[in-house]
Amino acid sequence: IKGMRERKENVAEFMRDNPDARLWQQANNAENQISEINKRQKNMRKLGVDEDKIKALDDRKQQIMTRFNERVMSFKQ
Repeated sequence: IKGMRERKENVAEFMRDNPDARLWQQANNAENQISEINKRQKNMRKLGVDEDKIKALDDRKQQIMTRFNERVMSFKQ
C-alpha cells in the first residue's frame, strides 16, 4: 500500500478488492509494539532484572498478537 501510494496507484480500488488490506496499519502497529517489548526485555536482562518481571512482558506480547489475529479472522468470515 505504501508503494502503491508512492507510485500514485489507485489504493482505493485495491482496498475495495482486498478488504483485509486495511489491516496493514494494524499489523505494523502490532509489530512495532512487539519489537519495543523485545527491546525492553533485552535491556532488562542486561540490567539483571528479575526474570519473572521480564517474562510478564511475554503476556503483553501474547495479548497483542491474539488481538491482531482476532481482527484478521473477522475479515475472513
